[in-house]
Amino acid sequence: MNTEVKVDKDENEDSLQIVGDTYYLFYNDEGTITLATRNFDENPGEEDLDSSNMVEYVQTDPSDTEETTEETSEDDSEDDAKAEEYYDAINEAWTRESDYINSIDDPDVHVQSSESAGLMESDKLKRENPEDEEIIEESFQKVREDKW
Repeated sequence: MNTEVKVDKDENEDSLQIVGDTYYLFYNDEGTITLATRNFDENPGEEDLDSSNMVEYVQTDPSDTEETTEETSEDDSEDDAKAEEYYDAINEAWTRESDYINSIDDPDVHVQSSESAGLMESDKLKRENPEDEEIIEESFQKVREDKW
């Protein structure tokens, strides 16, 4: 063991019943820090503490978080690519309808609004890609903000 830690009594009540407990900190084989403490389930009380019945809490390896960060970055970049693709499709539908509306000379001809065309495209994309519904909605709202 590298370090022995004892918990001293504080002015406050010891609601966790850990005063007097001994904990051990040491470097494990993985090079991270381990905290060894009594097994609170099988050894819960202040009296008759069994120091041979311990539980080990291991610090996670910082390189593990890097892998998670890399996976998250890959997921984020994949979501960003999808968001851009959905944005482009919705924006194209909106622009195409806007161009069509602007080309109509007859005041008696009524067509859907550009926003409705964008909304319909977004609904179509949601039906085709239900797992990306949130990304598609965000893309539609972004197109809407950009157009207004």
